[in-house]
This record gives sequence, C-alpha cells and structure tokens, in this order.
Amino acid sequence: MDWRFLPMIDVPTLLLSDVAKAAQIDLGLLRQWVSRGNLPLSQKDRQEGLRVVTIRTGYIIAIAARLVEHGIAISRAATAAWAAADDWEEKDLYLVLYTTEERQDRKPNPTEARVSLYPDTESLTKAVLEGDTVQTVVNCRKIIEDFDANRLSFPQGSVA
Repeated sequence: MDWRFLPMIDVPTLLLSDVAKAAQIDLGLLRQWVSRGNLPLSQKDRQEGLRVVTIRTGYIIAIAARLVEHGIAISRAATAAWAAADDWEEKDLYLVLYTTEERQDRKPNPTEARVSLYPDTESLTKAVLEGDTVQTVVNCRKIIEDFDANRLSFPQGSVA
C-alpha cells in the first residue's frame, strides 16, 4: 500500500484518546507531551477544544512513543518521527537515530536529532556497519501496522 495515497491520512478524524489507545501510551502522558510542546501537532490537526488529529499524526505519535521506550527524550523522538513522516513506502522503513555529539562551545539542544531512513535491511546493515554511533533503530512500517491493527480493533469516538 502506498501511504501517500491513503485518502484520509491528512484529514483530522482521530480523537487524541483513540490515538493514545492505538499507540499504546497513557492518554495523560500524551496530553502532557502535546501541551508542553514536546510533541508538536501538525497544522492539519484540530488543536482547540476537542483535539482531533490526522492518521499521519497518529503514526508519528506511535513512532515517537516507541522511541521513548528506547530511552529517547520525547522532544528528540518527535523530531525523528516527523522526519520519517513523508518517507513511508511500501517496503520496510527503518528509522535510525544517531547519538549527537556533545560540544563544549554550545548548549545541548534537546530536540536535536540526527536521523537517517533506510528502505530495507540491506541498506540499514551497511549504514550501521560503516560508522556513526547508532542510538536506536525502529521499523516504522511495523509500528504503523501495529497502530492500524490496534486502531481498528476497538470502537472509536465519532468526529465526522
């Protein structure tokens, strides 16, 4: 399936509470991330009153949540997840988050994330073996499939 042509991917149709269930994270924690600006929503998401988000934002939240499970700060996880947002393809998509170099001449940036995306295990393996220090790797396609399976397995709030 080509996710770019999923008709409703960028239409706000999901309640934030449904996204939390599908992404398997606590709703209070998700609200905290959003309200503090650690996990910014897109301009297409309804941010006032009843929060309703797009499926794309749901995927991003799920990917960011998995990165947080790997010990990544939510601000960095969100930056990395948004970087992957336009590159979903039919094949697996591996998101690699590299360690950032600590430099004494500047303050650390909590949202800084060095990210690369790889469409298959062969290119991922080659990249990992060639150099930079990898902090974590996640399979975006698997996270998206799990999110969709969870999302479709329970009754959702009605927005439309």
